[in-house]
Amino acid sequence: MAQPHQLAIPPRGTRGRRAMDVLLKVLAPLTRGMVSRYRRNAKEEPPTMNGLPLVVLTTVGAKTGQERSSLLGGLDAGGGAWVVIASKAGSRNHPGWLVNLCKNPDKVWLEAGKSKLHVRPELLSGDDYEGAYPRSSRRPPSTPATARSRTGRSRSSA
Repeated sequence: MAQPHQLAIPPRGTRGRRAMDVLLKVLAPLTRGMVSRYRRNAKEEPPTMNGLPLVVLTTVGAKTGQERSSLLGGLDAGGGAWVVIASKAGSRNHPGWLVNLCKNPDKVWLEAGKSKLHVRPELLSGDDYEGAYPRSSRRPPSTPATARSRTGRSRSSA
């Protein structure tokens, strides 16, 4: 049986905030509660935080095979396409959902408000990749555009 198509996982960063890895593990139960609350209170349009639309990205675990949902900021690229940036707030490591997305690209869903879409992920490169960051850099200082400069990861968007 042929292996399903997988996306290449970009190299991890050479520098970054190690404290973010610890903090995100501590906050994991709170994050799960936020995903549940998002789904309970979903409206037609996705809610926003600091002007950035919030979306729920659901992937299937690369090791466990279990569904994993993450609440993320998303950029509406138009035409039903969304951009989510795998910055992990400046950590040198990629977020788990990026690894899951790369290993199981045929098992990815995005929820924007009440809409749930089965999506076909792709890693951006070239002009598309460079164009995603200026749009996110119009956000407050703790956004992916500033986190990008802290990590040494040259490409980590999905």
